[in-house]
Amino acid sequence: TEVITAVSLGKIPPPSTIVPDLPKEFERIVMKALSVNAADRYANAREMLNDIEQFQAQSQWTSSSREVVSLM
Repeated sequence: TEVITAVSLGKIPPPSTIVPDLPKEFERIVMKALSVNAADRYANAREMLNDIEQFQAQSQWTSSSREVVSLM
């Protein structure tokens, strides 16, 4: 419940504070998904998946879905 409370209050530390070598673009995707303001979040899961797939293609990041979820 700590995470839910932090998200609802907008007190979300950037993931790079925990995983320093996390790519900045991936961090941007995560932070967009966790935005307090609904207008700033992804409209749906497909939109987020598109950003993740684009990130993977551009960075040639080959992590599996399971690895992506573990980082989130």
